[in-house]
Amino acid sequence: MAQRTSTLSSNEPSICIPRVHKSFSDGMIIEGMNQLGYGEVEKVDMIHKTDANDNEYYMAFIHFKHWNTDEETSKQRDAFMRGDKQKIVYEEETGAYWILSKSYAKRREERGMKFQQGKYNTVPNAKAEKPYVDSDGWTSVPMKKHRANKKY
Repeated sequence: MAQRTSTLSSNEPSICIPRVHKSFSDGMIIEGMNQLGYGEVEKVDMIHKTDANDNEYYMAFIHFKHWNTDEETSKQRDAFMRGDKQKIVYEEETGAYWILSKSYAKRREERGMKFQQGKYNTVPNAKAEKPYVDSDGWTSVPMKKHRANKKY
């Protein structure tokens, strides 16, 4: 059974975005999350990845100082805790989106790693569109080629 928001710490859960375009910075993700109004973001961990087709991207983990306590945000926190995912369209013109879900990874501090607070950088010419929740449902995501099929 999923945990209710009333039993969670004010900074739980952290959110995972499994695939973020390589041009994004942590500051851009923080800005998008602030526009969604979920709460105050403490930091974003961005892990550099390369898929089977040698496409570079990031996996992002969003950690909150605290989640907001309004009814809508509480419902979304409950949904994340149940394992639900949310599609956030961040560029309407192209239909570009992120998939948000609860992070099951431990925070760096919980794993004994130190976090060094830094300044968040943004890309100066990035479009400042407000991200929104896609209410029309999911779009299909292309399947990745299996690494075993890669020719070296």
